[in-house]
Amino acid sequence: ADILTKVVTRTEFEHYLNLVSILHI
Repeated sequence: ADILTKVVTRTEFEHYLNLVSILHI
């Protein structure tokens, strides 16, 4: 989990989630 947290920042993660939700819609 720590590795993923270090590799992916919160902003990047939120942006990714936004892209996923857009694709799902």
